[in-house]
Amino acid sequence: MREELIATLKENQTALYRVALGYVHTEAEALDIVQISAEKALRQVGQVKEKQYLKTWLFRILINTAIDAQRKQARRHEIGDDVLTFMPALAGIAPETRLALEQAVSDLSDKEQAIIRLHFFEDQTFGEIALTLQLSENTVKTTYYRSLKKLEALMDGGI
Repeated sequence: MREELIATLKENQTALYRVALGYVHTEAEALDIVQISAEKALRQVGQVKEKQYLKTWLFRILINTAIDAQRKQARRHEIGDDVLTFMPALAGIAPETRLALEQAVSDLSDKEQAIIRLHFFEDQTFGEIALTLQLSENTVKTTYYRSLKKLEALMDGGI
């Protein structure tokens, strides 16, 4: 199972980095989170019973590690233009709107942030997100649409 995990890490390294970067906003911290997550996954790979769940299990470890790091941050860092390379979903958005959107997303709960980031930035399906976060698909959908309404309100009328 260890070899499969290493292959999954290699295949998803950019996506893992983008998700981590969405939480901490600096390249160095995001890279640290990916590395810490990979180390945790390698140590605990025996817990995974079926190969098909490796990716969702890995993203779950990453999200939990990112949330822990985010909680430990003393202050928020401004999101820089280098983030655009790794978050193509934000590429066409004006810088002011991008900053407001990122701040609005960071104001959501941990669960809401994870769902929005995985669906919007990583194009994961509701089913994949449900597996990753160990929630029902209906809960993921409900939380997603409720989060979009919150974002719209936070952004004063939409993006």
